[in-house]
Amino acid sequence: MTEGYSATYAEFGVLPQKNRFRTHLDTLKKNVAAMAEGKTESIVPIVRRSQLEVIDDILRQEIEEFGKVYQKLYKTAVKIMRTHAPEGVASMVGDVMANALLFETVGVFGCCAVKSEKLAIPEDDLPAAVLITAE
Repeated sequence: MTEGYSATYAEFGVLPQKNRFRTHLDTLKKNVAAMAEGKTESIVPIVRRSQLEVIDDILRQEIEEFGKVYQKLYKTAVKIMRTHAPEGVASMVGDVMANALLFETVGVFGCCAVKSEKLAIPEDDLPAAVLITAE
């Protein structure tokens, strides 16, 4: 994102443009150090690397379960695409699906989370689904 900070985010298609990370990227780049130091109000969560490791530990089981879902989706997508892909590109199907599947399924997961009311669409114009890590 900027020197000393990295961002993890999901730009679900169900999020209005006003709540997407990239809409706020310039503001975040400009103000992230001041937000991290408490000099200005933070508009996104900012954690240190050690805190991120604790978060990862807490969410480890869910992360592993999502990994299993992606593996199943990947295998199914490759099987379907190999059936329909022209012979000349059949050898590329695995690589293409590995790159495309993540982005497509994030949107599906986001939509499902909103429909199940596990993810609320913000009413304000602040960025959602963002976590910044201070390196």
